[in-house]
Amino acid sequence: MRIACEELYESAHRSAIKELFSLTKLYCHRTSQLQELKFQPWFQFWRIIRNCWAHDMTFNFNPDEKAVLPVTWFGVTIELTMNGKHLTHGHFSHEKLRELIETAQSYVKHELA
Repeated sequence: MRIACEELYESAHRSAIKELFSLTKLYCHRTSQLQELKFQPWFQFWRIIRNCWAHDMTFNFNPDEKAVLPVTWFGVTIELTMNGKHLTHGHFSHEKLRELIETAQSYVKHELA
């Protein structure tokens, strides 16, 4: 039961990060606020984490991602040496995950028109 609960928790957080990113980016594109979103200090970090989770929890950096690496947010750095490696909680804890979700939520609620 414990494992099932942990998996559900993990799945909910991954979905929140992936879906919130896609919806926020789409909204910003449609309202001509995409450049402002891209200028946020956490945007590239969020984009790379989202891509990692969307592709088997493995970092497979595309040329655009490689061009902005390393990126650091909330004390976590994503760097080129992580290419081909799995994302673990050693890299990105539940606390940091919640902080990213809350940061994005605050941006959507308070900064977007």
